Amino acid sequence: MSTLDALLAGLDDSQREAVTSDAQPLCVIAPAGSGKTRVLTRRVARRVADGSALAEHVLAVTFTRKAAAELAARLARLGCGSSVRAGTFHAIALAELARWHADRALRMPKIIDSPAHLLRDRPGRDAWAPPEAVDTLAAEINWAQARLVSPAEYPRAAAEHGRRTRFAPERVAELYAGYVSAKERRGVLDLDDVLARCGDLLESDDTFAGSLRWRARHLFVDELQDINQAQWRLLRSWLGDRQDLFVVGDPDQAVYGWNGSDPTLLPRLPDLLRGTSVLRLRFNHRSSPQVLAVATAVLEAAHGTDPAQPTDPAQPTDPAQPTDPAQPTDPAQPTDSAPAVKHPLATMPEGPLPAARGFPDQRSEAAAVARWLRLAHASGIGWSQMAVLARTNARLGTLARVIGGAGIPLRQPEGGDGVELATFHRAKGLEWRAVALGGLDEASLEGEEGRLVYVALTRCERDLWCSWAGAPSDAALAVAHAVTDLEASAGLERDSAKDHAKIGLARLRASLGEP
Repeated sequence: MSTLDALLAGLDDSQREAVTSDAQPLCVIAPAGSGKTRVLTRRVARRVADGSALAEHVLAVTFTRKAAAELAARLARLGCGSSVRAGTFHAIALAELARWHADRALRMPKIIDSPAHLLRDRPGRDAWAPPEAVDTLAAEINWAQARLVSPAEYPRAAAEHGRRTRFAPERVAELYAGYVSAKERRGVLDLDDVLARCGDLLESDDTFAGSLRWRARHLFVDELQDINQAQWRLLRSWLGDRQDLFVVGDPDQAVYGWNGSDPTLLPRLPDLLRGTSVLRLRFNHRSSPQVLAVATAVLEAAHGTDPAQPTDPAQPTDPAQPTDPAQPTDPAQPTDSAPAVKHPLATMPEGPLPAARGFPDQRSEAAAVARWLRLAHASGIGWSQMAVLARTNARLGTLARVIGGAGIPLRQPEGGDGVELATFHRAKGLEWRAVALGGLDEASLEGEEGRLVYVALTRCERDLWCSWAGAPSDAALAVAHAVTDLEASAGLERDSAKDHAKIGLARLRASLGEP
């Protein structure tokens, strides 16, 4: 078997096309469970193997340290060795910033990992952060810096994006400006500054830019739907006027807008980078058809029938109406409409019907979840193959107390031998055989929240439980309707099977001359 055949082994047709396509830039839309990271790593390995990319000049970028470590491990297993550079936007920018300072014999500024460190260190000035509001203000400053929003621009941007805090936007802007001044006085940078400073140097120092672009000739980005404006600016600076870019992501899994990411960048990529080709992975290799049907129905309900949805990036734009390259779409201008829904096809075997239940209160709901977990375990599913997901940490606490009190082992940080408990956000990128979504009364289908429910549902491979306490939310109703439709469909299939059996028996009797 050739190296290429080995790299393509086990891939479906759409995955194989994404790995072998010569298009640049290339954007792959990868729905949940479609194998996006598998495609990215095999494309890197394919290009290294056929000589179209040099391993030491490959830069693979993602958004978390865990994801970066997984990228590096997969690439090593595919024979790329340690030459391929994989890391987060922040880690790579920090390394390049340190290189710039070292080359000029300059002292590297101290880096703080959160605005909260300075906000808590009160210098005695009137316009500084109240201790009880430090975490809220730190989150707002992170959001603003990720969106490239200055203190002066904050009130307008906060109004446009519906940001709400205990302070008036003007007060937040004042405190934000004080924080910026404090950093300058102390000569420190935060992690968002690392991105901005690296971007500034790439735009102002041609020697530095040329050196970095020489080292990073082949760019690969995983989870592009999570990118924010600061990271996008940096990526564009890394790329320069070149075309060697491969990105993969899913607009329907864009759930970090609250933290500064811009979910509109991925759908608009063909307009932002002229000549971008778009492919879509067509199959879900994780979830049973029943689980995928519920997730798809919820996503459809979240999207609604809004006719103002932006152009699906997997559909080519009308060549008769090209975008003027001198007037590119402004990535700083957000849109609120959702991406067009395109449904992947399930390749996994048929599974049991999901459960959807409502309960009068949270304790009775949690007790029912515990019973379901026990039944799933009795059927042969290991505790570590199960997870309980909820929208908030507070709701997880209620579930954990009741489930743990029922004697069900919960996941220990070192042991990994119990049921996992996670919020919808923290569950992103993970998967389990059996998943219970609790507290759906706290979930919503509005905007990003609907995508978050979809992400949670698609963590499940086969056995799915969904429940809520008290009045059902729109998300709970959407799940309930989807399960009801599945039950009705299953009933019709059973009735149809019975009818076919009766007809077959009648024909057999007639052939034997029986009445």
